[in-house]
Amino acid sequence: SGMAERYLGSPQVIDLGMHELSGKNDESYLSRLVQLVPQRLSFDYFTYRGMRDLKDTTRLAGRTFPPIKTKRQISNAFEDAPYADGNVAITFAHTNVDSEDLSSDKHAYHVEKIAGTVRNALKLTDPPGYECQEDGGVWMLAFHNVGSAVTFGIDLIEKLESAPADVKIGIHYGQFTSMGPHKVTGRADYFGPVVNRSARIAATSEKGQLRLGIPKNELRQFRSPAVRGIKVDYIGIETLKGVNVEMSLFAFRKA
Repeated sequence: SGMAERYLGSPQVIDLGMHELSGKNDESYLSRLVQLVPQRLSFDYFTYRGMRDLKDTTRLAGRTFPPIKTKRQISNAFEDAPYADGNVAITFAHTNVDSEDLSSDKHAYHVEKIAGTVRNALKLTDPPGYECQEDGGVWMLAFHNVGSAVTFGIDLIEKLESAPADVKIGIHYGQFTSMGPHKVTGRADYFGPVVNRSARIAATSEKGQLRLGIPKNELRQFRSPAVRGIKVDYIGIETLKGVNVEMSLFAFRKA
């Protein structure tokens, strides 16, 4: 905001998630909280959480803070985003409402309803999935492992079967180059080939399909995630636009 710019000088923004807070007369209310830190005091997450070999992390300047104390946290925050060992299952979900026979009000209603369905499905995985960003019905999501991402994707496809909408999903697991808070939203932002590969896999998926892509040279090490009630179909090897390695593609569906 203008006030933040004036007093903090383009501060670092960190999303703290949705929280239940205490109001007047001990009444509760929900609010999304953000943390603003002046740039000169901000911690360099993008350097610390990446593939660089940091032998002496004490040289990394900047402030970090303990979790905020509220009645309870409703949605995950930046600190809940996957980053352990530098690996993440990036997932892109394309959701498109068929507006041909819908009024503008009905279209907006279904867009909002689908957003709620996506966010509820994220909470049901173990550990919960993380929403990085959404733009025009395209969701960039992050999971701690492939099994959670597959569970989410199958659940979402099933829940949207009766909605006037199409959905297709792409998953890729691997190392990210760096990650840190988005300068505007404060949500986790990932960089590296894992992001582009996942986006391309999703773009080539068919409607109602969930695809997982693995580099061809890693195919021998691939082990299908242990998810009950799921079948895996091998699609084949493809060269995707903007991806410099051949990808082995798999499709997941309910058994």
